Amino acid sequence: MSQYLLMDGVGHNNNSGEASISSSNASTAILPSLSTSRSLSNGASYCDDTLYAIHDEISNLNLSINKIFGELQQFRTEYEAFHVAYNAHNQHTALTGSHNDDLEMQQRYMSVSSKRNTMLHDLRAIILKYDSMQSTVIIELRNWQRNQALAANGAMFRDNLDDIQRCIELLIEMIGKILDIVNMLQTMPLDTNNGLSELTAHARNAQQLLILSSFIVEKQPPQVMKKKTKFVAAVRWLIGPQLGISANSPSVECIIMSESQAQRHSAQRNMSEVTAPNLSTSGDLENNTTVMDYDNQTRIFSGTFRTLQLWDIKRPERKGSESVTDEKFTLLFHTSAIVNDYRIKVWTLSLPVVVTVHGTQEPQAWATITWDNAFSNIVREPFQVPERVVWSQIALALNTKFESITGRPLTDDNLNFIYEKLFPLKNAGGEHKEYVTWAQFCKEKLPERSFTFWEWFFAIMKLTKEHCQSIWKAGSIVGFISKLKADEILRQSPMGTFLLRFSDSELGGITLALTNEQNSVLMLSPWTPRDLSIRGLADRIHDIPLLLRVYPSNRSRDDAFGEFYTQRPNNTISADGYVSNTIIAFVPAIESAMGTVGPQYEIQSSQRQDVHMVNIAQNDVSPVDDYNGANLTFSDLDWGNY
Repeated sequence: MSQYLLMDGVGHNNNSGEASISSSNASTAILPSLSTSRSLSNGASYCDDTLYAIHDEISNLNLSINKIFGELQQFRTEYEAFHVAYNAHNQHTALTGSHNDDLEMQQRYMSVSSKRNTMLHDLRAIILKYDSMQSTVIIELRNWQRNQALAANGAMFRDNLDDIQRCIELLIEMIGKILDIVNMLQTMPLDTNNGLSELTAHARNAQQLLILSSFIVEKQPPQVMKKKTKFVAAVRWLIGPQLGISANSPSVECIIMSESQAQRHSAQRNMSEVTAPNLSTSGDLENNTTVMDYDNQTRIFSGTFRTLQLWDIKRPERKGSESVTDEKFTLLFHTSAIVNDYRIKVWTLSLPVVVTVHGTQEPQAWATITWDNAFSNIVREPFQVPERVVWSQIALALNTKFESITGRPLTDDNLNFIYEKLFPLKNAGGEHKEYVTWAQFCKEKLPERSFTFWEWFFAIMKLTKEHCQSIWKAGSIVGFISKLKADEILRQSPMGTFLLRFSDSELGGITLALTNEQNSVLMLSPWTPRDLSIRGLADRIHDIPLLLRVYPSNRSRDDAFGEFYTQRPNNTISADGYVSNTIIAFVPAIESAMGTVGPQYEIQSSQRQDVHMVNIAQNDVSPVDDYNGANLTFSDLDWGNY
């Protein structure tokens, strides 16, 4: 995330601005082995080829720096001798007026100046190489932060943060040595400084950028949060023991900001000299300070907020049709420390968060977060995202999210069906180069439906995770298939073949389609999460004797679903005199056709339209047409944290 550092112009001991924050006394760090892919001669190892190459380049560049250090020591001796001779020559000339030694002094001056210029040339070349390496490491860190956001959507996350820290520590040490060389050269002036001031400023800026960039959020706060709910977050400073900051255990404070406040703060490019009480905030956080600790074994310098709690939120004025679930906030973490008599102030932003007040807001809040995590740029103004993305990006994001929640990815056929949901007038077999807008994703109602695409998709994820995840992972649910396609498949299948598909009309519903003895395709009214909480999906399938084989595996019903059946109650009378009983799914249209006697008493559904019992002793079967009866409303669903 965007983050900036302010290095005050005057040190605490009133030193001039020429002082540096270098670490000249530190020796080259031999870091512990934290990865296992590629080993180095010093015992360290990396799992990333880029960082492995950077480590090699740092080692080679250190040799060049050590060479300049050696040359600089020899040069100092020659310079001091020249300086003494030059002063003596000037005094002699002033007393005698003789210029006999002018030519010799000029030659000595040219020799000293030439050697100094050669070292400056080599130093500039080193700084150029250093800049390239630092840029590469910072890009790797930005990629880590980007992958952290993608991981929040469920993507695989290769955590190479220890490897990145190893390189940052070496770079901090190296830039410290470079500043030491520049400072030494400044103590040996000639007529001109040959750009030493510019080199000093450049090296300090590079050092500041590296120190700042290495202050990150390692454990993100929950991106959908409620007031007065405790949560955990953690920051980490990837400088290890370098610069001595960790020895003082600095305190970190956390505040919450709105999106506009974060934008204004980032635009300032530094923190004001005033402290947190005068920073713009959008709410009150409890337990919002912690102390950073350094672990000598792991070399991790971090601070954890274990009981953060949002106590109050101040919402900005909304524009147009914006809702509270469109509002993005962020947690800003900041601290300061003294390095070589300079106070440095650093800060970093968390991923965006949405604050909800009611469970029904969570699906739309997760739409906001999912879109931001999936499509934001690595470097951006907080928290700008594109208003539209191509279908391939949407497909990847949905597949990633669905697999992380349910444990099984979507198939190409699944994605083609979802594509048709978003583009009902397009050909699913085309190139799929269309753009999906934010409004199309989660604001506009689907045709002839009372809910949006995201509400439909989110409800299916929740249903699958909470009521049929194992069956989905086993591949026994087709899920994303249209009624017409299901009808076409089953008409060509033997009697008793059935498939499971997610309902188009019932939010968070799953329906069963089957082929009966007349080779007709029947579609049961959808089972909702409420239905499946009464009797599970596998048991309902077992209750219907006509179901023989499941599409697409063509496995027998009991072979495919047997492991998911619950234990049947026995016929014995318990010690307290009660007889075991259970509820079963009963479909009169099927049972009567098979000549099966149904239950003696029918279990009737409640008269409320938002409560629909399962197909127990009710004729809820119709050819092909999906269920158009009682529907659950969106607010009836118990939304979890997705």
